[in-house]
Amino acid sequence: MDEDWGKFRTPSLRNVALTAPYGHTGAYATLRGIVMHHLDPLTALENYDPSQLVKPSREDLDEGDLIGHDDLSLRQIVIDANDLQPVSLTAAEVDDLLAFLEALTDLSVMEDLELIPQSVPSGLPVKD
Repeated sequence: MDEDWGKFRTPSLRNVALTAPYGHTGAYATLRGIVMHHLDPLTALENYDPSQLVKPSREDLDEGDLIGHDDLSLRQIVIDANDLQPVSLTAAEVDDLLAFLEALTDLSVMEDLELIPQSVPSGLPVKD
């Protein structure tokens, strides 16, 4: 398990265009932003603009959103765990990649929103 410390799991790409914000903490508001991040994660980490962070709707959670970014020792763990090498794509190639990701969207999923329950079995409400 220690070899996985600081690494992140990759979620399914199905309907990815409908699942903003992106990143495990909602770090990117746009699909383009998270794609650009993955092209050069270390540079993206160093140049990250926290104003784009999509914060949760609870003030008690807002306080911890940037702990990993602001704490240099935690940030170093993420840097050391990175296996991704920078990838160079042209603007047109990035646009093509985004078009591909958007093509994985099934818009009929938006027709079934009334099927979402108001709460989960524990009784906690389902958020928007």
